[in-house]
Amino acid sequence: MRLPMLCLFGIALMSLGAAGAEVWIVDQGGGGDFYAIQEAIDASASGDEIRVEPGVYYENLDYGGKSLWIHSTSGAAGTTIDGSNGNTCVKFQSGETSDAILEGFTVRGGQGSAEYLYGGGILCWLSSPTIRDCWITDNTADHGGGLYMEESNVIIEDCDFSGNLAHRYGGAVNGNGSPTIRDCLFEANTSSMRGGAIASGDLGGVIEDCVFRYNTALQGGAIEMGHAPANPVIRNCVFHDNSALDGHGGAIRTHEASTVIETCIFYHNRATVDGGGFMGHDGGTPSLFGCTFFANEADRYGGNLAVWFGTHAIVSNCIIADAPGNGGLFVSGATVTLACNDAWNNQGGNYVGVPDPTGQDGNISADPIFCGPTEEDFTLRSDSPCAAENNPGCGLIGALDVGCEPPTPARDLSWGEIKQIFRD
Repeated sequence: MRLPMLCLFGIALMSLGAAGAEVWIVDQGGGGDFYAIQEAIDASASGDEIRVEPGVYYENLDYGGKSLWIHSTSGAAGTTIDGSNGNTCVKFQSGETSDAILEGFTVRGGQGSAEYLYGGGILCWLSSPTIRDCWITDNTADHGGGLYMEESNVIIEDCDFSGNLAHRYGGAVNGNGSPTIRDCLFEANTSSMRGGAIASGDLGGVIEDCVFRYNTALQGGAIEMGHAPANPVIRNCVFHDNSALDGHGGAIRTHEASTVIETCIFYHNRATVDGGGFMGHDGGTPSLFGCTFFANEADRYGGNLAVWFGTHAIVSNCIIADAPGNGGLFVSGATVTLACNDAWNNQGGNYVGVPDPTGQDGNISADPIFCGPTEEDFTLRSDSPCAAENNPGCGLIGALDVGCEPPTPARDLSWGEIKQIFRD
């Protein structure tokens, strides 16, 4: 079959475009095109690929508005961008899009940019790049020790944020926009004020399939959503051993915000004041659906959850269990809608400051029968009252479905069975 001349011309143009993209090699040992990553950026054009060989690169990079795929050949364990000379490690500040990709690096030692020290590790200013498979660690700034974003729809995938420090907000991440943050680990990040891992007063987007552990802040040990526009969807995440050291929300604190929290697990988080797992404060309509709260702790009110002052919280299909003190759910000056929850064995009362809804709207109080909570296994035994098949009116209660069967009861062996054992 003969192709029309116009089609042939189009194919030729596409071939020229593909052929025009350059691949640059950065190698400190001299085996590439450049010794330094920034040299390769400066020489490249949008659409180019920059491959970086293993090593520690003491640089502060700026993509300069170019759509570049900069990636290491050996992954984050073997290739480091160290920005410890007093600035941000990597900057996107010229309108970069998701086609500007940083992949496979350890990003460490950055100290932030501009007067207020934004983004120790990475700065996304009016830009929306893709950050993938990076370890963002040991960076410091006033806002966003690991990463700061200003009106950014950044995509952050498969990254580890650890050991970052913010002197004000967001030990790991701070800023605004509608990011997609997925499959990330946030571990041992610290904020001197709010949001040990993530803090924002104006954040949309989605945070999903992430783990938050050992993060600390004065308020919002892991996450602080600070104002009415801060309404991301947080789903399929695990929060454990995070701490609010001088305030509310051992794992998550919302202030005026209507954040949606779905199918998340909260255990062993702690607040020195209220809301060991979650705290909703000063307005907004936070929604918690299908979550599991287990053995979170608050020194004052609401071992697992607390709702304060003008907030209307919607809590449905959640397990609220085993708070060691000060109640499971505490409510003061606020309202809650409660449906299809299982509140069980919370010391100080399952519900404090609100009428106990057990027996109404699908709310129950029964042992959820986890498969192994001491081993951090919060799947349900098949005979759990929270399993969907055992609760058709509500469906599944809690974040995880059935994961084990009841133990088989022991029985006495017959004399014939005993003889057969000895024969075998």
